[in-house]
Amino acid sequence: MPKNPNVRRRKESSIQNDPVAAKEREKWLDQLKSWAVAQLPSSAPPQARVCLRQSVEKGMQGYGPQSPAAEFQDVLLAIVGEAKTQLEKSEASQVCLMMGPKSSTDSSPVNRSCK
Repeated sequence: MPKNPNVRRRKESSIQNDPVAAKEREKWLDQLKSWAVAQLPSSAPPQARVCLRQSVEKGMQGYGPQSPAAEFQDVLLAIVGEAKTQLEKSEASQVCLMMGPKSSTDSSPVNRSCK
């Protein structure tokens, strides 16, 4: 089994003590969230965009503008991929719900909440 690569993570406390670094990180995070949302189809509902922004923010904890891109890009791509998958599942469920349940036991509601 291959070893997990060592990933350097910046401590949030060091950013909180430095207002310039905090502002830099906020700007960097805003750019990542904007990029991620742009990867969704334009028809994506607001809830999907909100959830994606929250997921990016959570997934990027410990990373910052000084982190090497290779250390956080895979995380960011995985988050966007998961959001797209959830959106496709949600859209498919909505189509199924509009067409009616397949059977009397298949009437579960669509989950619209963020993870």
